[in-house]
Amino acid sequence: MEINGAKILIDGMQLEQLNGRGIKTYSKNLIKAYKALGANPSVLISDYPQMADIGISPDVASLLKKMSYWDYVKYVYPLLINTIRGNASNAEIIDIPKGINLPEGFSFINDASVYVSPECYNIAKRFRLLGLKLTISLKPKVDIWHTTYKMAIKIKGAVRVSTIHDINPLRSPDTSRFFKGKYSQYIKDTLKDSKLILCVSQHTKKDLIDYFNVNPDRLIVNYQPVLLTNEVIAEDEIYDRLTTFDLKYGQYILFIGLTSNKNLKRFMEAFLRLSIEIPLVIVGKPKPAQLDVEFKKAIINKRIRIFNYVSESDKYILYKSAMFLAFPSLYEGFGLPPIEAMSVGVPVLTSSVSCMPEVCGDAALYVDPYDVEDIADKITMMINDKELRKRLITKGYERAKIFSMDNFIKGLKTAYSKL
Repeated sequence: MEINGAKILIDGMQLEQLNGRGIKTYSKNLIKAYKALGANPSVLISDYPQMADIGISPDVASLLKKMSYWDYVKYVYPLLINTIRGNASNAEIIDIPKGINLPEGFSFINDASVYVSPECYNIAKRFRLLGLKLTISLKPKVDIWHTTYKMAIKIKGAVRVSTIHDINPLRSPDTSRFFKGKYSQYIKDTLKDSKLILCVSQHTKKDLIDYFNVNPDRLIVNYQPVLLTNEVIAEDEIYDRLTTFDLKYGQYILFIGLTSNKNLKRFMEAFLRLSIEIPLVIVGKPKPAQLDVEFKKAIINKRIRIFNYVSESDKYILYKSAMFLAFPSLYEGFGLPPIEAMSVGVPVLTSSVSCMPEVCGDAALYVDPYDVEDIADKITMMINDKELRKRLITKGYERAKIFSMDNFIKGLKTAYSKL
């Protein structure tokens, strides 16, 4: 299929989140890639409570605000009846002025049209429990429905393309809140409904083949692109902004993400048993269960600094200024942080399992993520061995080039040639 000129709708389930996750980064890059290939990308959103404050017309802002409980019931009931009867709900492009000053996380709106179907993702999730699929009819219509997340939504008249990032709830169920049976059915439905299936790594492709007996020819690997920021930040500004974090250049360890699979607990145990003067900087919002006595004590003593959310430019600065990135994850489909760190000249310590060796190659120092003593030894090695860090920085720059936007665009074009 020819991408140039195609009308492509991308799900906004992660895009509409203020902070989002790695999938939000992927979706933003997907919009850029489609535009570069001459397509007309658009996004389906369900809720934008922030819209009222960024220059959107009052009628649109009202439509996009979260519904009250009773409004939700009154809206969903007839929708459920129509879905049972096989009818589609309607979604139309909304008029959002281009070039307005958008919050950083929503800048993609200037690159894509926006369709709205109120509460569509929550509704689809609930309909899925009843064995139903929410069907949405768009005005104007689109050619492709590209999903980047699990969902039971069908776009009338559109061919479905799906990106599957990982099957973490099946491979590492102790680190996921999803029920294995329900998640497995989501993946089966995605595989059944999609004409084209993209995987972000060979590891994810192998997982799908092993768990779902998928024909390998149906799965196309296209590595996720890595692009931290287009902003050019002067060295003096980096030093100045570090002072706002109470940090010194090259004098802290960086840890990104606090989902269970990131393996914070073992890394914390390894870090706290060492006599290390430099702090551990964590970007992410910890859950109450993660804040044990030792964790809280380390925060009070400033051995650990936590930043719940940082802007894209601040994230760049925290990467750029770290002594090294620690990413001892138990399971990843791709794992963005190591390549993001490599792209700005920061050495990486990561795990020897899952997709990490595939993604990082010989440009990282590996640990057994289940062995606290090994993690502690490798932390010590990384801190004390300057030559090791220099070698990893040099290899990291080269490794990061593999995951460029140009390569992602080429891979996307090749994938569509098979559709």
